[in-house]
Amino acid sequence: MHENSIILIQIIENIRKKRKLSQKDLVAGILSESVYTRLKQGKKEIPMFYLVPLTKRLNARIEDILDLYYQSENYENKYLFKRYNIVTDSHDVQEAILLYNDLLENENNNLTMIRLRMLLEKYFSNDTTQIPKIDITEVQALMNQILVTTYLTSYDLQFFADFMTLLSTDQLQIISQKLLTVDFNVMNSFNHFYKKYYPICLGNLSDCLMDLGYFDESKIVLDKLAFVADHVDSIELKMWAQYLTNVLNIYMDDQPNEKQRQLNKLNKIVTDWQKLLPSSHLVEGLHGAFQRLSDRNGARPNNIQIQPVYILKP
Repeated sequence: MHENSIILIQIIENIRKKRKLSQKDLVAGILSESVYTRLKQGKKEIPMFYLVPLTKRLNARIEDILDLYYQSENYENKYLFKRYNIVTDSHDVQEAILLYNDLLENENNNLTMIRLRMLLEKYFSNDTTQIPKIDITEVQALMNQILVTTYLTSYDLQFFADFMTLLSTDQLQIISQKLLTVDFNVMNSFNHFYKKYYPICLGNLSDCLMDLGYFDESKIVLDKLAFVADHVDSIELKMWAQYLTNVLNIYMDDQPNEKQRQLNKLNKIVTDWQKLLPSSHLVEGLHGAFQRLSDRNGARPNNIQIQPVYILKP
């Protein structure tokens, strides 16, 4: 029994069903349906010369398939995930250094491991010289791989959410187009991480666009976030959408007195949320964001650093 084949074919089957592609159309010209059935049952080991064209037929990347496989089966990777969560929660610099070195040893072109390593660089490089600063060109290279694909995977959305502020304005525009074309009405067929990170990407993107002064574009993305919040009936997403709407209105108002009035209004809203949900990480984050907004007297931040690079064309 070839268990590796069973796992890989199950991953392929999950993507096939989400693409609404029949098994017959998937294997046509690549292998027979009988051979595919044997692979599915683990009676035959799946060779790379089958795996690559099947992945291409699904408009996916071989890296994504293998990454999902590693997450499913590699217990050492799962241990690294657990350590990463502990390190980021505690912000223990020494443990972060140990984890960083282990991630370097275990990367092996595993996109998830690379992402964890880059996140440690993003969040801990200012605390120690043993973790270098994140390489913007590496972020750009990974992002360009995503931007030329038709479908967004949950990995893509996680990457957007984590590294959006490191992207160019050109990349942000393409991300916006891709996110807005997602039909959330059919998201019941998407996995848990897709549902989790999709609204996070919308909120982060809207926030980023309004900070840069792209108010009309930000409003379009914000409307999508509000729709998703209603669709899933999430109190916290509704709060986030309401907060961002108020911030956008403050940015767009040129009258100092009116701007201050809206700041006072938003202050009351956030204070009420703190009383309603005192243990909410989102509310805690919005409170901190409002304090910075108030310190700027409602002005946009002037230290936004968007990388002046161009995307790779398909």
